[in-house]
Amino acid sequence: AFDRDDEYFATVGVAKRIRIYELSSLVASGANPVLGACQYPVLEVSSRSRLSSVCWSSYIKAHLACSDYEGVVQLWDVNANSEIMQFEEHSKRVWSVDYSSIDPTRLVSGSDDGTIKIWTLNQESSIASIDCKANVCSVQFSPTSPHLVAAGTANCRAYLYDLRKASSPLSTTIHGHSKAVSYVRFLSGTQLVTASTDNSLKLWDLSSGDSAQPSCLTTYAGHLNERNFVGLSASQEGYLACGSETNEVYCYYKALPMPIVKHHFSARSSTCGVGSADNSSGSLDSGLESTDSSGHFVSSVCWARRSNVVLAANSVGAIKVLSLV
Repeated sequence: AFDRDDEYFATVGVAKRIRIYELSSLVASGANPVLGACQYPVLEVSSRSRLSSVCWSSYIKAHLACSDYEGVVQLWDVNANSEIMQFEEHSKRVWSVDYSSIDPTRLVSGSDDGTIKIWTLNQESSIASIDCKANVCSVQFSPTSPHLVAAGTANCRAYLYDLRKASSPLSTTIHGHSKAVSYVRFLSGTQLVTASTDNSLKLWDLSSGDSAQPSCLTTYAGHLNERNFVGLSASQEGYLACGSETNEVYCYYKALPMPIVKHHFSARSSTCGVGSADNSSGSLDSGLESTDSSGHFVSSVCWARRSNVVLAANSVGAIKVLSLV
């Protein structure tokens, strides 16, 4: 995940570490094949458990939230290298956590325990809890409302919840996928992208109102996703990035159902600086990556907030910074 100003990005995973990297240093080192082979974080924070998700506050630059396999959501001040708060109400692994960009004191988390919880920085107990009656794979606040939350679940559905309706927050149920909805990402206040292990992404129009079933504007296909979490990210310009179980990053444009470009993780860049989506501008190499990528898959992708730079990671811990030009 990128920070508020796209200056740093954070990574988490099963190594029980939050690692912070400086983007400009990584991109600059891509011009030097020796330096580009191995990069070190500017900060590393230890966690007690394997980590599943991370996001930065859009208001306080040094603050980030992460979730772990034990059901804990942690808030960190990376400048002070200290934990600010812990939220411990979930009983199983938390897959997803997100700050509200409209109300930066609010967070949402979704868990294998079937619940969505809303948190505030002012107290350690949740201010709302929603029972989805299915494993929650992904959650995200609307970019235009602090009251609207989207969720993807293991029962093949996505949901929209209006937090102002405390007794019955369910606003809309989105049907259309044949397998688990692994990711939800708002493209705008009226458009939502969903990803599923049915090998597809779908773009939904939310402007029809609360009670109406959103219409599917586009279905995107070309990548392979039948078993794993492969990542999904939407840029402000309408580009969609996702991973594939072929160890590739796929990029779609919102108006086109087929991919516009893809990048294989075994590809090596011979150019300097930031290249196209077929060239990496820098990489963090675990040493396990090889041209034989059998069984490897891209596990996470994230667009920068203000540019066509996308961060991608795969299942053996290799990380690449790519640019769409």
